[in-house]
This record gives sequence, structure tokens and C-alpha cells, in this order.
Amino acid sequence: MGGFSSTNAVVLDELDFQESGIRKIHSSLTMGSDYQWLLSLGYTQEDINNAYGPRYSGKIAGNYDEFFFDEGARATGKTVVQKNYIGTEEGQGFLGNPENPEVGKLYEVDGGVRVIYQPNETHPWNHFSKTSTAYAIDFYSTAFADYSNLVSVDENGQTWIYKEYFEFIALIGFFLLFIPIILLISKLPFFKAIYTKKPEPLPEPKTTGSKLARFILLLVGGLFPALFFSALYGSSANEAFYGMRLLRQISLVIVVASAIFLIYSIAKKSNKSIRSVSFIMLMLSVIQYFYLKNQETFIATTQLFGAPTTNPVLYWAINVAIVMLMIMVGYHYIAKKPEGATIANYGVKANIKSVIASLLTAIIAVVIGYAILYAIDAMFKTDFRLWTLAVKTFEMQHIIALLKYAPLFFIYYFISGISVNINTTGERYEGIKGYIISILHYVGGLILYLIYQYGVLFTTGTAGYPEQALSSIIVIGLVPVLAVAAIFNRFLYRKTGNVYVAAFLNTILMTLITLANTALYTIL
Repeated sequence: MGGFSSTNAVVLDELDFQESGIRKIHSSLTMGSDYQWLLSLGYTQEDINNAYGPRYSGKIAGNYDEFFFDEGARATGKTVVQKNYIGTEEGQGFLGNPENPEVGKLYEVDGGVRVIYQPNETHPWNHFSKTSTAYAIDFYSTAFADYSNLVSVDENGQTWIYKEYFEFIALIGFFLLFIPIILLISKLPFFKAIYTKKPEPLPEPKTTGSKLARFILLLVGGLFPALFFSALYGSSANEAFYGMRLLRQISLVIVVASAIFLIYSIAKKSNKSIRSVSFIMLMLSVIQYFYLKNQETFIATTQLFGAPTTNPVLYWAINVAIVMLMIMVGYHYIAKKPEGATIANYGVKANIKSVIASLLTAIIAVVIGYAILYAIDAMFKTDFRLWTLAVKTFEMQHIIALLKYAPLFFIYYFISGISVNINTTGERYEGIKGYIISILHYVGGLILYLIYQYGVLFTTGTAGYPEQALSSIIVIGLVPVLAVAAIFNRFLYRKTGNVYVAAFLNTILMTLITLANTALYTIL
């Protein structure tokens, strides 16, 4: 919200100038913000433009910004389109309404200088861009030209990118650190219990029909998280509305079908497996239908769940977990159980000591990892990051929030971990191939979503889902987080023989990273 705050600060400074005769702000350059929220405060475009007065003022208005710079697009709710801010009434008013306004050209207005830059970038791209940084350097070089050597770097002298590169190396090291830490902890007497008997791989499909069924299930499981992300994220857009309606209809069909099969199997005293799978599918589909029906309640920001950006992601994750579990249950009873598969094949069979040892191992590993982060922060005032993915320090309210969110995120990491493990075992998945396939299981569909969303935007000027602004940006952050989770899941499953260590580690670590990176409200 820096752009809005900066513009508002200029307006307030000009109001203060009317009384004090002193302008405290010399220049302002906003990035990724128009007048949308200031207009909601009761200002007019004329009020805001007049407030700049004799200052040096500029705007970086990305041509592909997902949110701003096109009032017409905002009115239709389809904001993820190509923009031309300098061609709008607001943009031209900012420049003093010249006849043929040009991007990057300085205009003298009210004794000041104004300029609009329009990089071919999206909203988050602005914040990781040598082009936009070059515009900022150019702007402030001009604004402070009368102050000798105040700006001493040109657009070719940017060094911030090297800081990002080295912090990225640190980020990689941070994640890699957890593997040796866990292996060292597991050498201690009690913590040796994290190791269980390695499950036998599930039998490979033998018939053409079973192979096709497996492929279809994998395809549905891989694409579902992406196809319905926007709907489950809770947008009010048409695509999301119809997506949720479709999901509820499918869920209701499964409820009815499962109930019919269950009643029929009881009446006919059919095979026990048919009764079991019918009952489980009925319970899961009822839970999902209730969950889908009450979307607004579950994603709302409340005193219990105070992270407005995290709530929709959690809602999405649990729905994905339910669908994954339904697929696994159906596949097990229809295809795998007849071939001799048991619960032991899924890496979930463990005694209570092993589960507790796994949880404590994950907690200790996260504590050690963050202790190093806090030390780096204290010494160098840096964190581990690349672009929007950052492992940041946190405060006590984040720990309290973690205790609330982690049990629910565990459902996702536990079930998705089982799903990926059973589909990447055996000799054919040895080596790097197994890791690549595991990662694709987690994020393959999301990557295709991003390629479609932004590929269409850059080639046609209108995104694949033009109504999905924030949700698409959230997907960008999810991809690396879930890719790392996939690596942890595969390595620790193969090492320990069960899903628990990885599920606990991914839950605690990824949830804490998420909460520390977003707004968290404490409602009193």
C-alpha cells in the first residue's frame, strides 16, 4: 500500500502547507497505484492533481498491472488486461492535460515536473525489475539535480540485484539445512523412532484398463488444484461463481451415488469392500459439500483466523486434500486392494512414539533453522529471499496464529504427501526423475495455470482469467513453496519409511513462512 500512502502523504502535506507555508515533501514517485483508494476518501482527481503543486512527481504504471490504471476495466471487474495509463483521463490530468502525452517525457505543471513511466510489467514484476529501478534512478536524478552528488548512480550501476542473488543462495541453503539437521537429530535415542519399516511399493497396474484408470486419476488429481484455484480462493468473479456451483453439484452427485451404493450393498449383503468404500465416499462427500456450501464463512477474517490472504489458501488446500483422499480411497478399493495392497503400503502405519518423535524432530529443526535466520537478521539486517518468496522473522502473534492454522494445513500436507508417495515409488522413479515427478504432482497444474493466465495476457492483452488478479499472484508464490515441500516429502519418506516427518515439517515451516509474509490481524 506504499503508493497509496505516498500519494495521500503529498495531499496532506499540501493541506498543511496552506497553514504552515512549508512543504515537507520535495518529490514523490509511486509504483503500482492509481487514485482508486484516495477517491474513496472523498478526494477528486482535481484535488489530488492540484496537491502535487511545484513538486517533482512521477508514476510507474505497469502496462500489465493486475489491479490499477484502467478505470473502465475495473468497472467491469476484469482488471487483468493490458493498460495505457497515459491515455486515461486520470493519467492525462496528472500530466496537466497535454495534447499528445508521451511516456517518459517530463512535463512542467504548476511549477513542478511530472512524468509517467509505463514498463511492460505486471504488478509484482514492478518490484523485481531493473527497468523500473532505472526509472526510479532517472526520476530522482532529475528531482535532486540541484543537490550535488545526492544521486550518484546511473541506471547501469544497479547493485540491488546482486543482493537478491546472494539472498537467493542463502534461501536455498536455508531449505537444504533441514535435511542434515533432521538426520542428526534422528541419531539421538528417542528420535530414532522416526524410522519405521519401509512400505512395499504398490503393485504396478497390469491391465490396459487399470493403467488408463491410473492415468485419468493422476490427471484429475494434478489439474484439479489449478482448474478450481480461483473458485476456491473465494473471488466473486463469474468464473469463480460457476466453478463453485459446479463443484457443489459434483459433490452432491457423489453424495447421492455413494448413498445409493451403500444402501444397495447392505440390502444385497454385497462384498465388504463395496460397503466400506461406499460409506467412506459418502462421509467425505458430505463433508466436502458442507465445506463448499459455507465458503464465505470459512474464508472470512475472524478473531480465530486473522490472516485474510492465508484463509482462502487454507480453504483451497483442504478442498484439494478432500478430493485427493476421495481419489485415493476409490483407487485403493477398486484397483489396489484386489491386488493385495494394505494400509502399510501407504506409509501411514506407525506407532504413537514414532508420530511424536516425528513431530518433535520437525519442531526442533524449524527452531534451529529460524535461530540462524534471526542471527543473520541481527548481524546483516537481511533475510533469505528471492522476489516475493521470503523467509522472514516473526513476532509472538505469528506463533499464536501458527497454532491455529497448522492443524488444518497438516490435513493438506499429510494427504498430499501420501498421494505423491504412492505414485512415485518403485524402480522407475529412482533418482532425479522421482523428484521431478513429485514436484509436478504438487505444482504441475499450477504452472500450467500461470502459463495460460499470463501467456494469454502478454500475447493478446487480456488474461486467460481477466477477473482473477490477486489469486493469480498468490499462485506465483505457491509454486516454489510447494516445490520445496515436494522435495522434503519425497526425501524424508524414502529415508524414514513414513509420511509423518515430512508432513509435520512442511506444515510448520511453510505455514510459518506464509503467515510471516502476509497481513495478520489481531481482532480485540
